[in-house]
Amino acid sequence: MPQTEELSRYYEFYAGAFSELKEPSNFASSIINELETGLKILDLGCGNGRDSLFFLRHGLKVTGVDASNVAIKNLSALTKDNPDAKFICSDFVTDDEIYSSHYDYIYSRFTIHAINDNQQEILFKNILKSLNTGGKIFIEARTIHDDLYGKGKHIAGNAYIYNNHYRRFIDPERLKSEMTAAGFEIISFAEQRGFSKTIDSDPVLLRLTAKLKF
Repeated sequence: MPQTEELSRYYEFYAGAFSELKEPSNFASSIINELETGLKILDLGCGNGRDSLFFLRHGLKVTGVDASNVAIKNLSALTKDNPDAKFICSDFVTDDEIYSSHYDYIYSRFTIHAINDNQQEILFKNILKSLNTGGKIFIEARTIHDDLYGKGKHIAGNAYIYNNHYRRFIDPERLKSEMTAAGFEIISFAEQRGFSKTIDSDPVLLRLTAKLKF
């Protein structure tokens, strides 16, 4: 894996649009001590890649998936000399290439609330077949207790479009029940404000860590 100095040079090269890549999300920082160097992590909906790059800097083998061709193209260029980095432009719910590999960790920040109930069911089935026994999944998502819940155009269930943005607000108890039934063991769970606070917002989020039982 490239040393931190080499990644720093990459950051300087992409200084404009990628200056924010130097800082991981609070969620990624909160779980980093649970991740073992040298193991494989799948970053679902990696976006601009700041968390994927953070995981790379900590010695993990990273696969990042996102539907943005621009983001994936830039991340692939940024890490072209790093054999531990792989970025795929695709649908993280259904892509067979993604789930033909096996992972020790799966990371989902602000992604399961961006898909519908049926897609979540498909996603969890794919995760079950690609996550190694004892592997962990880390989830952060907006919940039904968030202030935005119920605002905008109702789509179905707990899903709404507000300010041209689709969100399916997660019912924490239902999520835990579904994951337990699917074969996951819930290791930790929390729901509160303050997890991703900005100047403009302080959403109610859940953070869940689960491991595959079999």
